[in-house]
Parts: sequence; C-alpha cells; structure tokens
Amino acid sequence: MSKVISIAITSDTVCPWCFIGKRRLEKAIQIARAKDPNVQFDIIYKPYELDSTLSTTGRKKQEYYIGRFGRDRYEQITAYTNQVGKQEGINFSWNGDISSTFQSHRLLDFAKSEGVQYQLTEELFKAYFEQERNISDTQVLADAAASVGLNREQVVELLESDRDVDRVRKDIQSAKRSSVNGVPHFVINGKHELSGAQDPETFASTRPVSLGSLEKKMRQ
Repeated sequence: MSKVISIAITSDTVCPWCFIGKRRLEKAIQIARAKDPNVQFDIIYKPYELDSTLSTTGRKKQEYYIGRFGRDRYEQITAYTNQVGKQEGINFSWNGDISSTFQSHRLLDFAKSEGVQYQLTEELFKAYFEQERNISDTQVLADAAASVGLNREQVVELLESDRDVDRVRKDIQSAKRSSVNGVPHFVINGKHELSGAQDPETFASTRPVSLGSLEKKMRQ
C-alpha cells in the first residue's frame, strides 16, 4: 500500500530561496523514493506576497534590491544566492523587472484545479529568475501555462477577469495572519512546519521512509 505524505508550501514566485527550496525538496523526494518506492507525495503551493506594493509594470530588479538592502548587501546576497543556485542547477539573473506576483498566484490557483500546479511553479520560477520575464504580464503567464498543457485562451480570459481574485487575496492574507513569517514555508501532513530552503537531508529520513520518521526529521 502506498504511503502519502502531504506537503503544503507557502511561496512567492519572486523568492529565490523558494526556487532553491523546490529543487532541494525534489532531491529529498528522490532520496525518499529510493528508500521506499511506495511513498507518494501530494504537494500544493499556497500564495504569499513578499511585497504587495509592487505594481504590474514593475521596477528594475537591481534598482529595487539595492534600494532595499544597499549596494554592498545586494552584492553579497546575489553572489551567495548565485553560488547556491548553481549547486541546484539554477542560473539566477538579476536583470529584468520585479513586479506584483498576484496574477501569477491566481494562475497557480487555477493550475491546482487542473492538476499541473507543481509543473507550472517550475516554469514561473524559470521565467522570472532565468529568462528575465515579467510574470505580471498576461502573455508571459499564458506562455508558462501553455508549456504545461493549459489552454492559453482560457488562461488569458481568467487573468483578464476578476474571477477568484477575492479567494486568492484571502489566501494571501491568511498566510500572513498565521505563523508564516517568511517563505518558503513547509507544512508536512498538516501539522509539522519547516521554514527555509533546507538541505535535502533535512527533508528526508536517513532510515527507510515512513510517515513518522520523515515527520520527525522535518521537526529537527
């Protein structure tokens, strides 16, 4: 009988450590399945806005981050993030624009109902961090959606409407009212929490995987 481990990940699509955390989680899943081929993972992404004041037109990434952290700190942060990213197969770019992520969260909410949310999350991370694309732009979002099999016209119609806006906004507000103070934030089987882009070994048990052993490791 298959064992199912549910993982709810609160994340923002312009958070570099959320991208790193996703890649590390995938390594942990490989470790877990090597130990127990019957283990299954049910992964969903929940929305979070690191900066809800950003507009859809956006600002240059470098200008934005230097304004927030100062030039010296910006250079330290990006150098370290680039180094860690390369270890996870990510080529971070700090060119292009940073903009509101609300529309991307609406699209991810729709993708969840279509069963391709996890795949779309990867495409949005790559679009923003590696391809220097503005993920507030409807056509950019439609491109990402089409790449995972969603209907492009249906996605454009959704994003140009007000459908599901209130629900997604409530989900974002709910995360901020809860214990989520930063992202990525993981909840295992609805009860055990872990914050940050942890190493794969932190996610996966060193013993044959069971629900109990994985949960115990996640708490450490």
